[in-house]
Order: sequence, then structure tokens, then C-alpha cells
Amino acid sequence: MKTIVITMLSLFLLPGCGSGGDSPQPAAAADPSWQADLSLQSLLPSEAGYTWNYFGFAEYVFSMHLDQVCTDDASIVYSVSGVVQDMSDGESGLDFGIELHYTVSDSALSVVQTSQVSMDNDFSEMVLLRLPLTVGNTWTQTVTNRDGEDIELISEIEEVEQGPPMRVTVRYRDAAGPFYQLRVFEEGVGVVTFEKLFMSQDDAFEIGYSIFRE
Repeated sequence: MKTIVITMLSLFLLPGCGSGGDSPQPAAAADPSWQADLSLQSLLPSEAGYTWNYFGFAEYVFSMHLDQVCTDDASIVYSVSGVVQDMSDGESGLDFGIELHYTVSDSALSVVQTSQVSMDNDFSEMVLLRLPLTVGNTWTQTVTNRDGEDIELISEIEEVEQGPPMRVTVRYRDAAGPFYQLRVFEEGVGVVTFEKLFMSQDDAFEIGYSIFRE
């Protein structure tokens, strides 16, 4: 098992919520109990106003914006909104909006997602990362899919690149079948690559998306 050394970031987080228009201000001195989860915070943008742009399989395009960062004594919540490009020119009648809430606790990074059309909306809630950020760290979680079925996911950190920037690759696989998701997190950015096995009644193949940088 690899040993990694994590450099903590200086964060601009205040108790309560901040918007993209707020001037950055130093955070108050961190409680010692929060020291471990700073490594999870470092894998997300530190300030509201951050924007992501992604491009993927079959001209799948979407963008997202970090609307606010809220902190309290037990967690930090990152509220994100976005939109998937509507290739049907409005004919589908679907809602192409995206709403995400990332939560960093003392030992995990989790997400709650609301979206009809996003590629990674197989589960509305899941744990994305769990400490320690070391290769081979594995955890099991029960998630609910879009059909309301409970799925047992075996999640494992497959690779840690110390960087800079630091990168962490995690695979989430169905304990009872071939389905999987894979995410690559980058320090200061969040998810830079997503991949999954798309399964239909007739076929199964890999699809995904990656961050687009100017």
C-alpha cells in the first residue's frame, strides 16, 4: 500500500454561506478534529464562483457553477447548479438542469444530486470518498437507483497521484453485477473524469466525460 503526504490548502471558508461576489476572507482557526478532513476539502474548489465545463460521449456537454459554500461545526456543504446542453432543441420536454450538494464531513465526501438527464445520475445520493486517501481503501454502501432499487456498491480507491496537483481515482462497482462508475478527483477542482458502464436490455458499453480546460 502506498503512503501519501497531503499538503493542506489555505481555505477561504467562513461559517455560514458565501457567494461568488463575496470578497475572500481567511477562515477561523480550524478545530483539531477537522484536521483530517482538510484532505477532502482540498479536492474541491475553495471558493464560490468556480465554474466547470465538461465534454463527453456522443457530444454530451454540460457546465456547472459553485453557488455557495456553507460551513458549520460538523460539515461543509458545497451547493452547485448547472445545465446539460439540450441536443433536442427543447423537443424532449425534459428538465436539463443539474443540482448538486457536496458535503464534507469528518471522514467522507458525499453528494446529493437532482437531475433528469445527467450521465452520472444513477444514484441520487452516495459517498464519493472516504478517508484515508490511500490506495486500496475500500468501503461498502447501499444506494438507491433510479428505479427505486437498493444496490450494494463496493467502492475502492484505485490510484493516488501525489502531484501537484493531487489526483485520486475511485471505482464504485455493483456487488451483484457488472455495472460500475469511476471518478477521478483533482486537487482544487473536484471531478475531472467520469466513466461508467452503460447498460441496456440489448447492449453494454463504456461512456463518460472529462473536464474541458481553455
